[in-house]
This record gives sequence, C-alpha cells and structure tokens, in this order.
Amino acid sequence: MVRIERDNSTKMSHESRYGDAEFLHGLATSGQFDRLVRYLASNEPLGVRRRAAALLAECGDGIDGDDELKSQLITVVLRETDDTVRAKSIETLLSIEDGVIDALVDRIESNAEPTPTDSPHPILFFHWLDSQHAVLRELALAGLGRVATNSIIPRFADACDDPDPHVRKRALEECASVGDRRCVDAVADCLDSDREAIRTAAVEALTEIGTDDAIATLLSAAEHDTLAVRRTVLRELGAVGSPVVFGCLLHGVAGGPESIRDVAVTAMVELIAEAPAEESHIVRETVATQLATLPDHDIVPRTIELVDDAEQPSIRRNAAWLLGRIADDEPRQSVIDCLIRTLRDTDGQTRKIAASNLARIDEPAVIDHIEAFIKSNDLRSEALSRADFVRDRITEERADDKLKDTVEYTQVSDPAEYTTQKRERDAG
Repeated sequence: MVRIERDNSTKMSHESRYGDAEFLHGLATSGQFDRLVRYLASNEPLGVRRRAAALLAECGDGIDGDDELKSQLITVVLRETDDTVRAKSIETLLSIEDGVIDALVDRIESNAEPTPTDSPHPILFFHWLDSQHAVLRELALAGLGRVATNSIIPRFADACDDPDPHVRKRALEECASVGDRRCVDAVADCLDSDREAIRTAAVEALTEIGTDDAIATLLSAAEHDTLAVRRTVLRELGAVGSPVVFGCLLHGVAGGPESIRDVAVTAMVELIAEAPAEESHIVRETVATQLATLPDHDIVPRTIELVDDAEQPSIRRNAAWLLGRIADDEPRQSVIDCLIRTLRDTDGQTRKIAASNLARIDEPAVIDHIEAFIKSNDLRSEALSRADFVRDRITEERADDKLKDTVEYTQVSDPAEYTTQKRERDAG
C-alpha cells in the first residue's frame, strides 16, 4: 500500500513527544489542525494516527478547512490502512463540507489510484456495508447506489433500519433512486421515525417508487394519528402528480387544522404543476372545482403566500392561476393586491396569468390600485405594459357594459323578423 511521504516541513524527531496524547491535544486546542492532519498523513504509529484523527473529528465544527486541508484529508481516506482513522477523517470532512460522501465515491471509482484495500471498488463498498463505523456504511451505500445490481437492492432495504440516522437516510435515498417495490415495506417502517428528515426521505422514496402499494402506503400514512407524520406525508404528496392522491389532499384542506390545511393547499398546487401532460387538464379542473366549493378564507391566504414567496416559477404560476379560480366573485383586497404585485414577477407566464385574472375582475377599484402601484414602483417596460393591458381591458369592458345598457338588442334569425318583433312591441 502506497503511503504519503513524511512532510519534511514538520519535524518528526522526538517520537515520544509526538506520541504523547497531551501534546496532540495541545495542537487541537490551539487550532493547529493542519499539523494534526500531517500526523495522519505520516508513518507515525497507529495509536498516534488514531488519536490525531479522533481529535480532528471532535473539533470538526471549529475547523475552517481550506482546499489544501480538505485535499490532505481525502488522501488519508483513500490511502489509510486503518478503518478507524479513515472513518474519523471522513467525519472531519463531513463537518467541513456536506457533499463529501459523493465526492469520495467519485474518487474511489475513478481508478486513478488503488483502492484502500486494492480490491475493486464494488467489493470494497460491499465490505464496508458491515463496517462498525457508520460513515463507512454510509459511504458504502452511496457507492453501491451507483451500481444498484439486482442482488444489492435488498441490502438497501436492510439498511433502512440501521441504528445511525445518517445511514438510514442514505439507504432511503438509494431506495428512492432504484425505485424497486421490494423496498416498500422497509421504507414504510421509517414513516414512524421521530426524525423529520427520516420521515421526509421515506415519503420521497415511496413517491419515487410510485407503485400501487407505495402510493397506498402514503395515503394510509396521511391519516396517521401523529400530526407531524401527517404533515410530512401531505407535504410530499403533490409530487405524485396523479389524481389518485387528490381526495386525500382535499380531506386535509377541508377537515384538518391550519397547519395541515396549509400543507395540503401547497401540495395541491404542486399536484397541478407535477401532473403529466395527458392528465394535466383533469387535475387542474378537479382541483379548482373542488376548492371553489370550500370557504375561501380557508384557502386564499396560503395561496397568496405561494404566489408571493414560492421559489419555483411553476408553483407561483399555478398558484396565481388557482387564486383566480377560487377567489370570491368580488375578491377581497388582498387578492387584488397580490395579483397586482405579481405583474412584476420574474416569470413571464406568471405575469400573464396575473394580468388575465385582474382583467376579469369586475371591480372599478382595480384601476385605482393599478395606478397607485405604477406610481409607487419603478416598473420595467414589460410590467408596465401588463398593467396598462389590465387597465385598458377593464375600461373597455365597462364601456361595453354601458353601451349594452343603452342599446336595445333583438335576437333574430332573419332580418325580416326584426320588423315584425318591433311592431309587436310597439303595439303592446
């Protein structure tokens, strides 16, 4: 096994001093983490390397690792012969950089240098599945997820009840990635976890697996006795994108407490956004029609929040469309204000939907609010043209209504009928 050469810039004489636990602890407390890393990358006795690795892991949150230090730690992971030193080095890296597990898989898979045991990397990962060190089990799952052979999938399911939450979460993510129905039961058991991150990963995995039994498990969990579990499930159900989950979401909107209702409304908007093209119209109309039958005070505030604050343009866009469908015939001021604000949204389709909704509102005060909005905001030309469009449409429609009030219209199928009908009215 190739080892890193001793760093000549660090004096390695006086071995008794370097092996002294108190001396290593002094390096850690004084923040000399680079020197501790150099002990890992040396031919020091195993006890010294283990103590240095343990101290680095304990101080991980306080290490502001630069690229050089991270590179040295990664090299230790790849070349170290002792799994305890390797595991502690990974723990230190994880405290510095979240995505290091996948980065390590990339390096091990690259074949740029021998694996730590000189075995092919799939065999190495398989061996680490049974490691006493949680980070190595997590690394193994990440590596085997790249292979995901038929025989390895049951090991992903088995890892869903690992005692370490990080390993469980990674196992759930790999179950989601392979999308195999053999994982459903193991994933479902994680829905009762007291950790929200685990529950969320389990719901996402069942959503990705997407089989009938996976969706049935989600729908059942949406009625869970624990409010936190119900909330987690409902929050992710919109990603299913299928009408089959609509009834469950509607129940959450109509019969749940405010926290459940808000989550269900959000999921319904996501359901519209995620529906496949062939079902999009059905999903959209079903959601709008059913929500319109509920008291709008239960739904409108959360929908406004989505229009204003959602990060994804598709969510803002569909929330704006839904807002125009569920608001009262004479919408409250908050709806009008929200739609006017949306005229300057960064997404063009969202702006168009907001303008169309405003143009349909039969409320003369809309023009006044648009005028005030234009005066108080430095609008770009496109937003200004949208505001002008709404103002012109409302003005024209009101003019048309006045014209209809003053002009007598007679429905006829033949011009000659008009003379007959008018004569009869005059005679009456």
